[in-house]
Amino acid sequence: RAPRSAFDQVLDARATCRNFDTGRSLPLAELAQVMERAFAERGRVLGADQFDVLKRTSPSGGGLHPTECYLLVRKVEGLSPGLYHYRPADHALQALPLDEEAALAGAVAHASAAGKTALDYLAWIAVGGQQWFADAHALCILAPRFERNFWKYRNHAKAYRVCVLDIGHLSQTLLLSATEQGLGSYVTAAINEIDIERAFGLTGFVDGPLAVCGFGPRAGAMQNYELDPNRKVWPRD
Repeated sequence: RAPRSAFDQVLDARATCRNFDTGRSLPLAELAQVMERAFAERGRVLGADQFDVLKRTSPSGGGLHPTECYLLVRKVEGLSPGLYHYRPADHALQALPLDEEAALAGAVAHASAAGKTALDYLAWIAVGGQQWFADAHALCILAPRFERNFWKYRNHAKAYRVCVLDIGHLSQTLLLSATEQGLGSYVTAAINEIDIERAFGLTGFVDGPLAVCGFGPRAGAMQNYELDPNRKVWPRD
């Protein structure tokens, strides 16, 4: 075996978090670092006339980087709760409107949604009612712009496959970045695309969500079971 390094410790500590500390806020600087590492533009080159090729920390088929990150912010210091779009070239967040009435339109059909605010309900329904994931301080909706890939790879069935791979690369970078900061994180594909598309103004066949990542401070005790075979996150007494 190769000698172990600090990076091995980060890899071993990465575990899906189902226990977030809802009483604490996520520092803005920690949110910014995770977003920058996972999604920010790290370089740019002119690939063709009127077409720039970006570099991110993750690979992307054809250098297209089709995936956009939309955020549902619940509890971040210095940042108003709400919906945002991350702008990778500027490393900035663009606030988006939240239609509270539309977000709560389907809440009456779910007894578990009683008493939730529009933002809390949207977080809950976005991850398919998995409350342990909805509790994350920031939820990142990963939504590829499918037409960006099909613009280059016209009528090619594998263009969609590349979008799916893109989500995998970005989510792993996000999870490792959060883990390195001592934060809990997760990725799930058990999502309700229609509710997410409606809330963020997306059109499914143009730019639809494929997965949701969440991160934030971990709780001090395990209330919901987590798979942590090596006991790196939850040490034995």
